[in-house]
Amino acid sequence: RVLSSAENYQCFFHKLPNYYYNIMELIRRVEISDLDVIADLEGLFFLDYWKRDQVQEQIDDGNSVNLCIENDSVICGYVLAKSYFDFVEILRIGVSKDLRETGMASMLMEKIELISLDMKIKKILLEVREGNLAAINLYKKMHYKIDGRRKSYYKKYKEDAILMSKNLG
Repeated sequence: RVLSSAENYQCFFHKLPNYYYNIMELIRRVEISDLDVIADLEGLFFLDYWKRDQVQEQIDDGNSVNLCIENDSVICGYVLAKSYFDFVEILRIGVSKDLRETGMASMLMEKIELISLDMKIKKILLEVREGNLAAINLYKKMHYKIDGRRKSYYKKYKEDAILMSKNLG
């Protein structure tokens, strides 16, 4: 029997050796019990935040790949992504302001890349606000390339979206 992407994703977490969980902080799969915390963080991190029902839809989606990172047992960052047949799209990524530039976003991105490879997916797509230079620099450092631009995509920020991708392995 061939496993679906979601089943591969769930199996992946059961196969991870313990040292994966001991990298600086705990990175784990987002559970439905994390819904309120993730929804609250969305409101803190973004002007164009996802509402609670949007976060819940993402968590409930069988093709979603959602991770959070904890610091002292408190969720301080997350990445929400969706797997498709031949690529994963990163939809949201955020880390608490006081913990930015600590490597947490990089760790979340690296974990998404490992999960994608485990699911036999070799491409990751994302979009980022043109004014979010810290994120753009992180993605470039991680070998994402710029593919294009969506004019005036971020209405609340009045900014374009920069489309980026990375081919894995």
